[in-house]
Amino acid sequence: MLSSVLSLVALARTFQRLYWVEARAREAHDGAASGVVLALALVGVGVGVWPEPLLAVSARVTGALAGGGGP
Repeated sequence: MLSSVLSLVALARTFQRLYWVEARAREAHDGAASGVVLALALVGVGVGVWPEPLLAVSARVTGALAGGGGP
């Protein structure tokens, strides 16, 4: 878990240096882009920490597809 978080931080810093820093030099800072990235990162970490709801939905869908039942 710790290695995943550290990898996420390293990747976010790399993207920031490669893409966002140059964009800031050309135009004003847009907090919406950073907010979207932060929200997606939190969703990814949340699914990693507490995967039970996603697994339950996956099991129901698999059962419905295997049984040929509709929604």
